[in-house]
Amino acid sequence: MAFLYVHFISDKLSKSDRIVNGKQMSLKQIISLGLYTFIVAIITWYVTVEFSLVREVSKTEATNLPAVVRTDDIDLQNESFIVVNDPNLSALSERTDQLTPSTNQSSAVKESKLNQDLQHLSRSYNELSASTEQLKARITVYEQLLNENEITFNVPQPTKLDLEVVNDHLPGDFVSLTDRWGSDKKARFNALIAESKDESWAFDMEHQINDFIMLHEHGQNVRLSKVNCKQSMCEMYGYYTDNALFQLLTHDLLVQPWLMATNTQSNSGDAEGDQMKFYTLMTF
Repeated sequence: MAFLYVHFISDKLSKSDRIVNGKQMSLKQIISLGLYTFIVAIITWYVTVEFSLVREVSKTEATNLPAVVRTDDIDLQNESFIVVNDPNLSALSERTDQLTPSTNQSSAVKESKLNQDLQHLSRSYNELSASTEQLKARITVYEQLLNENEITFNVPQPTKLDLEVVNDHLPGDFVSLTDRWGSDKKARFNALIAESKDESWAFDMEHQINDFIMLHEHGQNVRLSKVNCKQSMCEMYGYYTDNALFQLLTHDLLVQPWLMATNTQSNSGDAEGDQMKFYTLMTF
């Protein structure tokens, strides 16, 4: 059971979840955390159950206590004639004699039941204590094994950009757009920078993209700063004034049969006046 619980904790604490305060957690720490949590949960459950049973037993005893009525002392010698000859008192005496054995028997049954419950709790406590010791022993074994074979989880680090490369490659007005790039786009940008240029293919693709935008019905809405292609990737950046028209133009460009981009990522931001600046990265 403890092994299954540890397996569950380890499975849940996968990948980035195994980083706490920026540090990686080892499998030893994860297993120890899971087992100690499991032990604390069992002990808490046991204490709660024992407390509930003791409280119920106390309530039962308080409810079934016989009522005690104190009466004034009676001079039996003076009242002996009345007790003997009063039929009502005789009947009451007989009824009391009949009820007394039943009451004693009920109390004996309840006391026996209470003893059984206490014995059961004692056995449960002993079993739980033994299980706890076994779990502690297993934790010790796991820690020894992990000390012999230390295991750490290799979590992929997020892709970063070299700011010097970005500043050399992009005009200053477009550098701020990289702040909102995700890891995938950063990785593709780094690949573009590292990729060598296929002059023939790149020249043709750059001219086709430029010509398409200039001749498009919404081309006057866009001012291209640069189109740059390598072997399998192209980038373009510039400015536009109307977002809706720019989206229509971009859509028409991407569906051209000669383009056939497999991945396109673009983002934009505010520029001077009423203009917006954009950067688009295409992979083929």
